[in-house]
Amino acid sequence: MTKRMDTIYKMLNYKRAVAFADDLLLIITGKSFREAENFADIEMSKLKAWSKRNKEGFNEAKSKTMLISRRKMKEAKEIKIYLINKPI
Repeated sequence: MTKRMDTIYKMLNYKRAVAFADDLLLIITGKSFREAENFADIEMSKLKAWSKRNKEGFNEAKSKTMLISRRKMKEAKEIKIYLINKPI
């Protein structure tokens, strides 16, 4: 693991993180949909600050979100998570 990826792992709280080459996967859980969404926004803010400090970039156009739940959804939920002030 590179030193940079190690700093990302230590910085994040509400997650599990997996990195390969220049890809990063965050697994964020919560007791509710909104809680997980809020935790994700917090972690994205941390990644944004990290990328600015380290002169690295994240491509929000290539970033994706996926909701996985054990409960059957009555309606489709739109995930609102932001990276660099843009929804992903």
